[in-house]
Amino acid sequence: LEVASGWYPSETFMFDVDGVTLGPTPVEPLACVAWYPTRYDARALFGPDHKGSSLNYEGKERNVAIMAIFAGDDEIPGARPDDAQLLKELLDNDKRMKDRMVKVFPNQGHGFAHIGLGAAKNEAATGDDETD
Repeated sequence: LEVASGWYPSETFMFDVDGVTLGPTPVEPLACVAWYPTRYDARALFGPDHKGSSLNYEGKERNVAIMAIFAGDDEIPGARPDDAQLLKELLDNDKRMKDRMVKVFPNQGHGFAHIGLGAAKNEAATGDDETD
């Protein structure tokens, strides 16, 4: 979400997680998909008072599509249904959005779309997973 909004923690460089090593080369995404996002400041990234850039690296108006997926029973800050509502309101009022979708799946917990993907083949074949 940070990159899609044109926000970086440093005005000049993007550092890796150690805070010292230069991070990856900046990208200019056309679209962003966020699964149960956490650890972001929605008001800083999006909406009419955003702190991200309105221009892309070529100096043209930023124009990005964002899809955010939330779980209706999620309790992790940033990924809760009320966080989804706030993000939707901010995206709806952000001129940089080419398109946007915020979807909350009811009766689902954090990570619901990934549950069972790491199971061994014989475990997955038993049908005893929580996604039935």
